Parts: sequence; structure tokens; C-alpha cells
Amino acid sequence: SSGIGRCHPVFLCDLGALVVRALWHAAAAAAANQPAMPMTPAVDMTDVGNVLVSMGHKNTDATNAQGPSTPGVRAISSRINTPGTPAHHVQAAKISEELVRHNTQAAKQTRNEAHGAAATLTLVSAPVKLKQGRRVKLVQAAQEFQLSFDIQLKQVPLETSNIVHFSVDGNRDSHLPSINVLAGGTQLVAQIYQGICHADILGPEAGLPLGQTCHVSIQYKDGCVTFDVGGTISTKQNVHPQIPLMSPLYVWVSNPFLPAAHGTLSNMVYRV
Repeated sequence: SSGIGRCHPVFLCDLGALVVRALWHAAAAAAANQPAMPMTPAVDMTDVGNVLVSMGHKNTDATNAQGPSTPGVRAISSRINTPGTPAHHVQAAKISEELVRHNTQAAKQTRNEAHGAAATLTLVSAPVKLKQGRRVKLVQAAQEFQLSFDIQLKQVPLETSNIVHFSVDGNRDSHLPSINVLAGGTQLVAQIYQGICHADILGPEAGLPLGQTCHVSIQYKDGCVTFDVGGTISTKQNVHPQIPLMSPLYVWVSNPFLPAAHGTLSNMVYRV
């Protein structure tokens, strides 16, 4: 049937489809006339400057006038387009990422250089009297090391006495190293004990002259121990202690397990 005010259902569907299509084309046309939305928040040179400052680059007046001082960062920042444009937003985001990558590489290089360089720790400077159980420091165990100090003995011990002892976790069976004075004289013995490794290295039989300061050093490197007492050197090969990584070393002058040697120690330096 037909009549005024009535529409065929098929006609209504076609009309609805036409309206939806018209609306879709209108929205697409409107979107085409709008500027592209930035993918990241706006970043201008001030923001990049703040990033540089947070990364450790000085933000002085000279830097503000001439750009970042680091050559790599200066080359990066010089490529930023005019602030406020869509291209600027995209490029600024890329450059921010590149700045972070540049800084990460620099930090990694610094860490590698620091890792390759020897670390020197002064554990004792002024003379201190040797005392049983006197712990002076806590350091980290190393796979190779050198220990040196000045010692002045006051009297001959009646029993073996300790001067210095480095021990993993304070264990009495760990000696990395320890240095003792043998009973009845002033001859020194250095010990490197760790795991199944037990190495004793004797100093000169004549020992140390009483009342005089003597320089002593011991070095462990590439399986070799070098023990220097007042210029007289003793060595021992094929020494391989099982040194645990990242373990704390107790440093005593002297340890709590033996009587303290009678004397004073100074200028103790530990190098790894």
C-alpha cells in the first residue's frame, strides 16, 4: 500500500545508509583540515636544556648562548626544528631519546674506565698501636690485591702474634692475607688461606730490627704471591685461593684470634 506520510522500509534503510555515509565523509573532511596532533608533548629548547642539566651538563650562560658543550650533544641539539610545529614535536621526541642514549653510552664508558683502573684505599694513615680484635675497616674482596704498610716492633713476642688480618666475613680460617710475627723472634710470615688453598710465605730469617720502622708489602696476582719485607723479597707460585666475589673483608690490626704483636702500624694501603 502507499500513502502520504508512509515510506517503504527499503527506502528508509537506504536513506539511513546515505546519512551515515554523508556524516562519515564530513568527519573525514573536517579531520583532513585539522593540524596533526603531536604524538608527544611539546618540547622546546628549554626542555632539552633541562634534560641536559639533569644529565650532568652545565647550563651556564655560555652554554645557553652557544648550545650544549659536549660535541655529541651539540650535534644532536642542532637538528631540532622550529618549536611549535608538528615536525618539531616528533623530532624533539627522537632527539630526547638520542640524548638519553648518548648519556647512557658515556656513563657506560666511564664505568668501564673506572673498572679497568686500580682502586687505592688508605686504611690507616697515622700510627696506631696493634691491639687484639681491633677492626679498622670493612672492604670488598678482590681477585687480586696489594697490601702495604709500615711497622715498628717494640719487643720479641713469646708466641706467634698477629699484625694484620683480612678475612672474608670475619672467618678465622680466611686469610687474604694475614701477617704474623713468629714466636721467639721478629721473623714475619704471610698467609693466604681460602678454601682449599693454604700458602705460607716467610720473610727474611733475621726478622725486623726492634724500634725501627720497616716497610712491608704483599701482592697477589696471577697465582703468584710476592712478599717484600724491608726490601727482601720472597715469592710463591701456583697459589689459587677461592676468593668469593662481592664478599666483605674484615680488616683487623690485629685479629681477635691471636695475641697482638707489640708495635705500631701506619700508612696501610690496599690496592685492587
